[in-house]
Amino acid sequence: MSPVALAFLQRLAHLLIVLFIVSVVTVLLIDIMPGDPAVVMLGESATPERIAALREELGLNAPFWERYWEWMGGLIQGDLGTSVVTRRPVIDDILSRLTVTFELAALATLFALLISVPTAVYCAYRSGRLFDRMWTAATSIFISVPNFVAGVLLAFVFAVQLGWLPLLGWVPLSGSITGNLRTAALPALALSLSEIAVFSRVLRSDLIATLQDDYIVTAKAKGLHPTYVLFRHALRPSALPLMTLSGLSLARIIGGTVVIEYLFSLPGLGQLIIVSVSTSDLPVVQGVVITVAIAYVLVNALTDGAYLLVDPRTRVRST
Repeated sequence: MSPVALAFLQRLAHLLIVLFIVSVVTVLLIDIMPGDPAVVMLGESATPERIAALREELGLNAPFWERYWEWMGGLIQGDLGTSVVTRRPVIDDILSRLTVTFELAALATLFALLISVPTAVYCAYRSGRLFDRMWTAATSIFISVPNFVAGVLLAFVFAVQLGWLPLLGWVPLSGSITGNLRTAALPALALSLSEIAVFSRVLRSDLIATLQDDYIVTAKAKGLHPTYVLFRHALRPSALPLMTLSGLSLARIIGGTVVIEYLFSLPGLGQLIIVSVSTSDLPVVQGVVITVAIAYVLVNALTDGAYLLVDPRTRVRST
């Protein structure tokens, strides 16, 4: 087996252990609830017959590990149970909202890269100058402001005051590409602000260090244009950590869409889990939690694989 494949399998094994722990905790959600979970989900006014039927449906009368393996078997087959509130298959509710959350996460990551990369390159090239100091101060603000606060401020400026973008609602891609991008712009930008700060700071720091290397000094001495040196010789090795950060960021943003989706009334997984928690619809809560966990593991696995292929040094360290 090649060193790259072996290293990738080792990292994947670690991620699968994380996924196993999350799945156990997800099934334990029912057990750690105070009182009778069936009564909590149906309400105090539910009849004893209805409560007994729900306990049987959810397997609450069985031991934990028996329920766990049955739930995992359903997960492997794409069956996450039935919503207590809507009586619809949980997997249908999740799939109908999955594209919204994934599109927001992808757009937020794209916005972060499009803004942070050229800004970081310019700041590294003009290190210590006025723009560099101003951008450093701005990134401190981006990091310190929570996503939901940034969402409120952006909505007030661009939707309420300027009227450039819609405040609430969602237009699917199948309905209108332009309308979809307009409704996704504000929430995606709100999600991307903290990532812009992190990306630009990391890339700027790595670029400043790379620009001091001997081969960069040699390239400058040969009379190569500074822009060519920056983008051809310095950016690629400095951007390797950014690859890992962007993968982790995408996975983190998927989990961070909960508040933003609720704030902008977007029909994604975030809004679904908030509504499900408020109605004690535990099968849906469990389905959303494990879906986000699987997405996180997959994105991290793909990021690790890409990093191993691009940077030969990681292959040596991993063997």
